[in-house]
Amino acid sequence: MSPLNKSEKKYLDINNQILNSKRIHFIGIGGIGMSALARLMKSNGKIVSGSDETMTPLIKSLIYEGMTIYINHSEKNLNQKLNPRKRQLPRHR
Repeated sequence: MSPLNKSEKKYLDINNQILNSKRIHFIGIGGIGMSALARLMKSNGKIVSGSDETMTPLIKSLIYEGMTIYINHSEKNLNQKLNPRKRQLPRHR
């Protein structure tokens, strides 16, 4: 097997950072792809939060599953203390 090139090493580094994180935040979590990734991370024990522009039935189901979802995109969402055992309602702004 040949040695990894620079872009392959960067890709593996990013993957390791994600896999070793306890918390992960998804921007655009209400989309079908991001919500699937969020559910995958939650099922692997991550504390998951996310943000999107509008409340949808899909976002409501993610909240029911224990994720914290913000209805807006703001840097402040990343600094919130999250309680993984408490279902948190979305914040409207």
